[in-house]
Order: sequence, then structure tokens, then C-alpha cells
Amino acid sequence: MDRLTIYFAGGAAIIVVATLTLGLSIIGARHYQTLLEGARGEALRRAELVRVALEQQMSEQHLPPMRAVTRRLVESFASQPELERVMVLDRTGRVKVSSDPSMIDVQLPRDSPSCISCHALRASERANSMIVDYGDGAVMRAVQPIYNRPPCYQCHDPASRINGIVIVDVSTAGILREVARDRRRMMLVTSVLCLVLLAGIGLLVRNLVLRRLHRLMVATRALGAGDLERRVKVEGNDALSTVAVEFNEMADAVSRLLREVRTQERRLANVMDSVDDGLVVLDDAMRVRAFNVAFARRFRIEHGTMLGNPCQAIPGLPSGCNCGDGCPARRCFATGELQRALRTRVGVEGEERIEEVYVSPVLGEGGAVEQVVEVWRDITDRKSTEARVVEFDRLASLGMLASGFSHEVNTPLGSMLACIDAMLEQLDEAASSEVARVELRGHAHVIRSEILRCKGITRQFLQLSRGEKIAPGLLDLNRVVEAVLPIVAPTARAAGVTLSFDSCPRARVLASDGAVQQVLLNLMINAVQVSSRGSSVAVSSRCGGEGVQLLVEDRGCGIPAKDRKRIFEPFFSTRPQGTGLGLFVSLGLARNWGGDIRVESEEGQGSTFYVNFPALEDCDGWSETASG
Repeated sequence: MDRLTIYFAGGAAIIVVATLTLGLSIIGARHYQTLLEGARGEALRRAELVRVALEQQMSEQHLPPMRAVTRRLVESFASQPELERVMVLDRTGRVKVSSDPSMIDVQLPRDSPSCISCHALRASERANSMIVDYGDGAVMRAVQPIYNRPPCYQCHDPASRINGIVIVDVSTAGILREVARDRRRMMLVTSVLCLVLLAGIGLLVRNLVLRRLHRLMVATRALGAGDLERRVKVEGNDALSTVAVEFNEMADAVSRLLREVRTQERRLANVMDSVDDGLVVLDDAMRVRAFNVAFARRFRIEHGTMLGNPCQAIPGLPSGCNCGDGCPARRCFATGELQRALRTRVGVEGEERIEEVYVSPVLGEGGAVEQVVEVWRDITDRKSTEARVVEFDRLASLGMLASGFSHEVNTPLGSMLACIDAMLEQLDEAASSEVARVELRGHAHVIRSEILRCKGITRQFLQLSRGEKIAPGLLDLNRVVEAVLPIVAPTARAAGVTLSFDSCPRARVLASDGAVQQVLLNLMINAVQVSSRGSSVAVSSRCGGEGVQLLVEDRGCGIPAKDRKRIFEPFFSTRPQGTGLGLFVSLGLARNWGGDIRVESEEGQGSTFYVNFPALEDCDGWSETASG
């Protein structure tokens, strides 16, 4: 039995028992009152008989023999089994004759139960008789006055209204026995009725209510356990039938909704598995909630085995991937913004793979971040391609500088050749002529300086051609610009363009020397190529609170508005001889050191490229190494 059945059975039992008990009490009380009324009537009738008999005897006898007659009459009436006591009192309340000898000559006070019923009322309210019950209920007393009538005047004072009082005590023991017997019978009948009613109500409720509620409960549990086809049988046309119909309609709606949800889950899982990038969903406790096949393949885990486990338990997790301050997922939960990080992992064949991780927030109804989605993208091949593109762009730039380099080298070589020819002509005179020796010494100094000049130009060109990579460090940006200017100078002179540099004394940045040279070289060559003969290209460095800027400004034809958004796209160029890779590579290098490149241009007035470097305090994690 379930709790509802127990509650219902207990409540029904209490109601039935209370109702029948109350009915039994009312009926018993009514029956007792009926018996008492019958006993009162019988007592009054007997008292009236005694009074009539006494009056009859008193009218026939004189007072002296009257007492003996009265005594015999009282004893005759008292001999009846149902009469307990018969007494005759005078009008003062004194017992004159009694079937109980102990009561003779007893004076009953006016406040006694037998007297107060008359003396407490006015004469107009008194009845001919009055019934007085004792408190124990064992005796019922009938009080009947003997009135003073004209036939009595010969013996009694006519001024007296009452000559005496007849008291008859009737025993109520028989009534009480009958009432007790009737109560036992009624209790037995009531108990049987209670059992019959409870059994009938129980069967009725069980068949009409509890059995159907039990079916509803079983169907609800089955539906909750996943049995979407379970329904409740509809019986009759009552409130429970309506509940069953509503339940079945709700079950149909829930089944359709769950099927739709499962269909959407399968579709979402198929979409996630169709993506080549690794996808993993984490909650705020960094537990894995979902991931796709690509993610499982990356870390060699079985699909579904990591659900509910912390992300640190993922086997083969890349080094540096933890839940500390550097975790992009933690930062995404804290800021609610997209986060990006690079991770290096070991591939299936033991090779090193580079993963680019993007972490996106999943917001709840209140706007708080409930989950995050990590997208792991393998960029190893892209990094290799970008490296080849940079190398190609570097070689293209070197090819463009080749003519200027040959001019720069040929000029000191021609000077050295002229000096050597002059020295050969003066060798014979050198021994005897002091002037010849001075001229020879001067020619030697020229040759030495020109050789040093060629050595410096060659060293710079070789460093640029080799693409030597220098670790990011603290650089003096002005020194980098001053090292690149001589390399671009021959090309500028050949194009008839003047180069200028305006430096900021505090232009110190965190970046790679080779990357900055590459970017500056691309921008300056582009500026020289678009400038007309006789114009100038201005390079300047600026220092501010948000970082350092390097400006490359030309007075060329400018960039059309339709092309400004595309100039940083790969293989896009506005010049027939351009490769379309210089600005694309330069932007990638700038973003690698945390900077950016933007352009301002107007057609016919020239362009200005701004190379941004982050402020030093925003570059935590960079090593402070001196630039070469």
C-alpha cells in the first residue's frame, strides 16, 4: 500500500467511525430519554394511584384509624418489585408513613430535591406533579401532592391547600440494564456497519480511484525511464478519465519533443563530427560535456569516454595546457570574450603539430557564461606555407635590391681600380719622390675605406638574404631603421627618390630584429616604387602612452578607395610587377609581435603606413635581449 492509500483508508475510517459513533450516541441518548419518560409516566401513574387510594380511604375513615389504613396501603404498593419506596408526608414535609422504616418522622427540608422543585417556583408555575431524579440515576422519585378538598374539611383546616404529599420511588436499575444491553447491541451493529462501510468504500475507491491512479503512476515512471510509447488506458467519463486523457496528450507532446531533441542532438553531433577542427565543450568546473570525432582523433581517446571528466584527464594534452591563469578557457569564463592561444602537441607519428585554439563563450539566460566551446585547428601546414611565402617575399625583395647592390659595390670597386692604376704608374717614382709617397699613401687609404664600405654593404645584404631569425627582444627601433636605410638607398637613388628619417629618442620596442627589418624593407621599397622622380619617402618613429609607431610616408599616386580593404590580402597587387605578398607577409609578422599595420591614403596625394608596436608593459613573457 502506498502512502495515499494509507491516508485515504485512515481518513475514511476516522470519518465512518466518528459518524457512526455520533449517531450511536444520539440514538442511545434518545432511547435512554424515551425509557426515562416511560419510567416517569409509570412513576406518576403509581403515585397517582397511591394518592387516589389514600384520598378514598381518608374520605371513608376518620383520622385515628387512617394511619393504620395508610400504612397497610403503602406497604401494599411498596411490595411491587419495581417500586423502591413509598412515603406519605404531612404538609410540613415530615414523613408520617413509609415503607422504609428509617425514613419515618424524617423532616425533609425545603432545599431538598423533593421539595425545591415546588417551593422554588411560583404557585402559577407549579404542576400537579414533579419528577425528581437522584444524581446516581438509580431511583426515580414521583412527588404527588394530596390536595385539601371539601370532603377533607371535617378533619383538616379548610385554610390549608395541601394535606400531605405522596412520594413514590421507582427503581431505574432495569432501565439502566436495558439501556446497557441496547448499547452493546448498537455498538456491535455499529462495528459491523463500520467494517462493511470501510470495506465497501475501500473496494469502491480502489477500483474507481486508486487502481486508475496506480496505472497513471506506472505510466509516468515508464515515461520517465524512456518508454515513450507508454500510455494510460482511458476508462469511463469522469475526472480521472479526463486526467488520463490529458496525461496521454502530454505524453504525446513530450515524446514528440524528446524525439525532436534527439534528432537535433544527432544532427548537431553529425555537424560537429563533420568538422575537421577539434571541438570540445567545457562547463565552469572544466569538465568535458561534449567533443567531436576530430578532437578524439587528435588525442587518441574513445568517443564518449571523457564525458563528465575534468579536461586535465585528457590523454596527450599539450604541454602548457593547464587550468592556470594562462588557460584560455578560464579567461573566457572570466571575461566572457573570445580567447585565442597556440598549443604544440605530438602527432600520431611523433611529429610536432601546432594547434591554434579559439575559445568562445556560451551564455545563459542571465548573460553569464555557462559553458565554453574550444576549437582546435591544426595550423602546422599553414605555418609552413606562411614560412615559404615569407621566404619567397624575401627573395623577391632581394631581387629588386640586386641592381642597387651591384651599383653600390661597383662604385667603390671602380674607385679602388682607379687608385690601383695610379699607384702602378707612381711606383717607379715612389722611392725618390716624397710627393709620390704621399699620393700613394692617400690612394691606399681610399682603397682601405672603399673595401670596408663594400664589406659593410655585403654583410648587411648577406644578413638580409639569409633570413636570419633573431629571438624577440628589446630593440632600439631607430638603429633598425638606420640599418635598413643603406640597403634601400641605392634603389631610391636609381629611382630619383630621396629618403629621410625622423627619429624619436625613446623608440624601444619588443620584437624580432629580422621581422622588423623585413616589414620596414617591404614598406620602403613599395613607397619608392610608387613615388615619382624627385619626390621623397619619409620614415619616422613616434612614442606615446599606447606604444611606439613607425611611419612610412610617400608622395605617390595613393591607393584607390576600392582597393584599400584588399591590399593586405595575399596575391593582391595594384602594380603589374608586384607579387601581392609583401603587405600580407608584413601584416602577419607585425601581428606575431603583438602589433598591427594600418594605412591612410588619398588618391593623388600619397599614402602613410603605420606600424604599431605594443607598449612594453603589455608584453609580458617576452625576453629582454639586446638587439644585434
